[in-house]
Amino acid sequence: MAKAHSTARFQTTLCAALVCAWWVLLTLSASARAQDQSGGASSADIRLLVDVSGSMNQSDPQNLRAEGLALLSKMLPADTHAGLWRFAGQVSEVVPAAAVTKSWRQRTADSLQTLRSDGQLTDIGAALARAARAPVQAERAHLLLLTDGKVDIGDDPERNRRERASILTELLPRLIARGFVIHTIALSNDADAELLQSLASESAGEHRVVTNRDELVSIFVDILDQAVPPQRLPVSGDGFVVDSTVDELTVLIYHLDTQAQRPHLLDPDLLPVSEARHDDAVRWLSRPRYDLVTIPSPKNGRWQLVGGGRDARVTVLTDLTLHVQPLAQTVLPGEPMNIRFVLREREQVLTDHELLEHVSAHVSVGAFNADGVLGEPTDQDITLRSADTDGYFLLRTSAPETPGDYQLNLRIDGATFAREYQRRFEVDSTFAVLLQKQPPEPAQGQAVAYRVAVTAASVMDVEHTEIVAHIKNSAGTNSLQALKLMPDGVWELTVTPTQRARYVIELQAKGVDQSGRRFSQTLEPQYFTYPAEGDPQPPPADETLSALEQALADERAALARELNTAAPGPPAVEPEPAASSSSSSVADVPPSTPKNEGTRWWLVALVLLFNVALLALIYWLYRRFSGKSMESELDELEQQLTDNDEADTGEQEPPEGAFDDVFADMGELTSASASADVSSSAEPDVEADAIQLDDDDPMAALDELTDVVPEPPDIESDEDPPASAESDSDNQDKDRP
Repeated sequence: MAKAHSTARFQTTLCAALVCAWWVLLTLSASARAQDQSGGASSADIRLLVDVSGSMNQSDPQNLRAEGLALLSKMLPADTHAGLWRFAGQVSEVVPAAAVTKSWRQRTADSLQTLRSDGQLTDIGAALARAARAPVQAERAHLLLLTDGKVDIGDDPERNRRERASILTELLPRLIARGFVIHTIALSNDADAELLQSLASESAGEHRVVTNRDELVSIFVDILDQAVPPQRLPVSGDGFVVDSTVDELTVLIYHLDTQAQRPHLLDPDLLPVSEARHDDAVRWLSRPRYDLVTIPSPKNGRWQLVGGGRDARVTVLTDLTLHVQPLAQTVLPGEPMNIRFVLREREQVLTDHELLEHVSAHVSVGAFNADGVLGEPTDQDITLRSADTDGYFLLRTSAPETPGDYQLNLRIDGATFAREYQRRFEVDSTFAVLLQKQPPEPAQGQAVAYRVAVTAASVMDVEHTEIVAHIKNSAGTNSLQALKLMPDGVWELTVTPTQRARYVIELQAKGVDQSGRRFSQTLEPQYFTYPAEGDPQPPPADETLSALEQALADERAALARELNTAAPGPPAVEPEPAASSSSSSVADVPPSTPKNEGTRWWLVALVLLFNVALLALIYWLYRRFSGKSMESELDELEQQLTDNDEADTGEQEPPEGAFDDVFADMGELTSASASADVSSSAEPDVEADAIQLDDDDPMAALDELTDVVPEPPDIESDEDPPASAESDSDNQDKDRP
């Protein structure tokens, strides 16, 4: 009997245990399902690192970083884990990492008031490692690094270089693997921008450069919004609408330091709320560059901003929240963007179809200019898919086509509420271009060369991607060359300049990414000048040869235009038109094959005429550059013609003794040695050359002279007449009766 009772009691206990176990499993399952539906929300983990080296006194003389960090500590959500460190040559913990409470905020504000910049070095690696010692308290831990310098752990440059390389190759991968996201702020142009950009981009963080110190406070707030997206109310015109689900309202109003009128608010009953006039429950913090207002249990309805605030940020504590799945920090130009979001009430996902069917969405995108100022946003085309059974909406849009920094604004409107989500992102070509100069080695006879290296992001399919370089210089030369893909996945091209000129290398990439989407992008152009300082000087150009080559090229081009056919010689490379956007394509045009149309005699004639003109041009160039002018050559030719004319017009004198026989026959020879008098001038003297005849019968003597005298031989003599000719003439005058 006792044994039967014991057995019954054991069975009852076993059944109760099984029921309890079943209840526990149901509870755990419901809890896990609720956590899964809520997206695994957890508290944020923020760790602040502030550079206190001596150079910060010049980079931030007004200590605006302390003011920005103080505002940041006030705006951190209550369930956030946060800590503060300072670093220079050494790293010290200012405020230990802990849950953000009222006492934590006060301790942080007091510590920032005594923050001094008196360090000597800048040990960035040690600061990151020290702040990352504590375990991660959330899905992601955010490190916010503020500095104005570069890695400086001593006077040895080689040691600093090794430390910098160690941060990128060893420390950064470990931090990313542990779930850290690094946000960097550069306070001067002397900061190592490349290092800070690498830390941020590789860990999916934000990198900002402070060009205007007055914007430092807003930059802190922007980075906080990216790390811990708040619940925002959209600002429309000069106001915003507060719905019944809002428990607390926080308004951050930016304004100018010199603004005379301070901004204030008007509640839905048009009652003013300002620094001087507000309820005891309202907290109003006024600073030279901003006012921060916190209003518990605000009135429902439209609130107005008055007083000329240049910008406002309205966040709320509410039971009705908007949650957006994280977007990619970097996207490709024109890449489709899929945005999933969900609405929660008291951390439970809303799945009521009657409530969700009234939800609408609106997306606008604004671009930041070079100074970091956000431009006017433009509306985007979207496609909104209704919520699925789990309550998730899917919104589709596309990224801008132009690379740059942008801000996406997502506004969700329901029947009785409105929420806003903002996210900063970058449209990047995902290609990194590097131009390196390779100095010559005179001993090996090498010339100056420039190496172009292009590296693609991991999302690119390098095997199906091509990159073409268009090389141009100020001398008018241009060429197209394809970059070669190396085994390590880098495209390379070596450019060896030969002309004195300024060079530009324009790069165009086209192909597909890992998802199979085709793309075509214009990469950042590269510039250099040859010869630069220290380069070996190229040999001077032969001006005559250059002019001749240019003339030949011009003649060929002119003939080609006349014939509407290609000029002889290598084909000229036409410059590729500049892409108007990153989506412009690079087309491969196959060369055309000329047809054989037989012999064209008119073409042969034109070629012959061209050759004749070419020879004339060559002769003219030769005469032009040989040293003689055309005028001097014409003068010489004219002088030669004048001399020949004078020689032809001069009378040919007979040789001495040519008429002796004639005078002997006539019996009138007066002297055996008489001869004609040859004048030394160009024109003969008639009286000196007269022949003495007999006065009795002069005509008969002349007739006989004509019959007897032979023709004088045609003999040209350059010799002068004998000196005795004049004396013989005188003797004849004396014998004349």
